Amino acid sequence: MKAITRILMAVAVAVLLTGCSSDSFYIEGELEGLGTQNVRIVYVARDAVQSLWVPAMESKFNFSGISSEPTVVEVYTRDLTRIAHLVMRNGDEVTLTGKLSEPYSTVAEGDKLNARWAEWVSGHAGDIAKGNAEAVHKDVEKMVKNAPDDPLTALLVGYDYIFTEADVEAAQRLLERLPDSEMKQLAKVHIGAVGDATALRRQQGGRIPSFALITNADTLTSFAAADARASLLYFWLPENVAHKADIRLMKRLKSRYGAAQLQLADIALENDTAVWKRTLRTDSALTLWRHYWALGGSANPELRRLGINSTPTFVAIDNQGRQLYRGASATDAEAALNDYLRHSPDTVK
Repeated sequence: MKAITRILMAVAVAVLLTGCSSDSFYIEGELEGLGTQNVRIVYVARDAVQSLWVPAMESKFNFSGISSEPTVVEVYTRDLTRIAHLVMRNGDEVTLTGKLSEPYSTVAEGDKLNARWAEWVSGHAGDIAKGNAEAVHKDVEKMVKNAPDDPLTALLVGYDYIFTEADVEAAQRLLERLPDSEMKQLAKVHIGAVGDATALRRQQGGRIPSFALITNADTLTSFAAADARASLLYFWLPENVAHKADIRLMKRLKSRYGAAQLQLADIALENDTAVWKRTLRTDSALTLWRHYWALGGSANPELRRLGINSTPTFVAIDNQGRQLYRGASATDAEAALNDYLRHSPDTVK
């Protein structure tokens, strides 16, 4: 892993020295408090999701990507907090500055549209951080009414309007009111992707499909809800504040129910496999349940099918894959499982 990190650092230095050409786009950032950690970059190019980690050193990072067509590049911290989203194509250069403690107040310079987008998000930072969708919706809808030709309007509809799955249809209706443009097409694709995931879950009656990921034994292993009366899936990162408490709760559930009643699995979104396996050893739960690793984090195709885009996330399901609980609370997941297992037939008390 150290060798990989050295290679990435060398690439970053090379990019810094050579700058941007017409065959690539370039993003440079400096966030107070970022320190030395990996920054996640996600964007679509060549009809595929590009997801990678870029090393930050002394709170600075830089990245060079390739996309001949406009694409939205999303920049996240290690715990998947979004720092910025930017419209980029080959030849573009943008500089990001701000504070890690204020992720929605990042300043973008070098491109007028991205500067305006970052300024709009910064002006709504408090509402976004608190999940105050009503205030954001009101201002985006005002942009649709007063500035339908503004490229920023389409981006806001596509990338900032949707807080929950319930907002997808409203965003689609707003987008239909805008004239055709490159930014509208980007927004349409993004809203469509969110809508497809929503439709799939509705079609399956809220069921979680089977999936296959790499385990800590370095083998591709499937997970199936039918293997027990109920299951608890825990999606996590080592940085999650309550991780140790969450592991203790899972151990408590393990001791309470037999394997035929409840199967447990944790899925790490950590990019560094050495950090992942070291954390597993610290958790002292190596033999208690199955441990999966999602290459690419939230951009992993299997996790995208499951609709996982943040950590921690707990998903409790029955043996048909029907969701009993989905959310960030381990205690709420435990309550849902206790209620189901105590009242479902053939449960071992």
